[in-house]
Amino acid sequence: MAGGSLAPVLEPVAAYLATVDPAALRFVHTALEISGPIAGGTVMVPAYSRLHLDQAPQDRLTTALARLLGRFTDLRELLHRAQRPNGVRDRPTDVRAAATTDRLQRAMAEALAGAPDNLAFAARERYLADTLLEFLERSGPGTRVVLVGHNAHIQRSANPADGPLTVTPMGNLLSRALGAQYVPIALTGNGGETVENVPDPEHPLGMRWDPAATPEAAPDSVEALFAGVPGEPALVDARALRAYARRHGLAEPVRTRLDTTFIEIPALEAFDGIICLPDTTPSADTPR
Repeated sequence: MAGGSLAPVLEPVAAYLATVDPAALRFVHTALEISGPIAGGTVMVPAYSRLHLDQAPQDRLTTALARLLGRFTDLRELLHRAQRPNGVRDRPTDVRAAATTDRLQRAMAEALAGAPDNLAFAARERYLADTLLEFLERSGPGTRVVLVGHNAHIQRSANPADGPLTVTPMGNLLSRALGAQYVPIALTGNGGETVENVPDPEHPLGMRWDPAATPEAAPDSVEALFAGVPGEPALVDARALRAYARRHGLAEPVRTRLDTTFIEIPALEAFDGIICLPDTTPSADTPR
């Protein structure tokens, strides 16, 4: 729900501010008042709603969140001293989550209106990376994390500025910060069915997930490496394969599958390992 609604993060903030900074509640109330009527179960619902929402209330929402975030930033020492046993630690992160969600919703609405700004989608990637890095900072030495995300989010490589994906995905930011300690492993498949995301303003979630046949591997794709490997999941060490290919002057795969299409990506640079399943099926709750 958090992608389509600001309430899950702003309601705990309101409860906290009621005891330590009641004057700041006006910013929370403004944000909830404007965002509540357009909220939905995914980011697509408010994105479609924003197409019919005047610019003025959208700007009021963004301003309220910016002022709230500024309040937490400017008064962090004061608010820290006022924390209760369960702490204030997550409240600034909650406010940043709300501000990030607002920017993401606006970016999605602009894309639906035919004026996409791919760089605007970097807000989500930056938030995902920063919150994980903050978690590691707060954790004990040697803490290890298994992070599950879409290949497009975990990839180490950056994307072309004119491409369909955010230029600096979460994985690129984590790789910059963690170096070799960040180990992205892609998951793909070569048979069966996959899911196609179809924007649909009439759907309760703003989009449909339609089952679709997994396309045949493109000749220059990483999936083509696994063609003819039947029966069982297969894993390739992308680092070793990249070194071998460059040592012998062999062509490297330049595409990987994204749902039902193939997009340009230097797969052997983007991931340290790649797992390919010979057959996939949509989850049981995918409508047919």
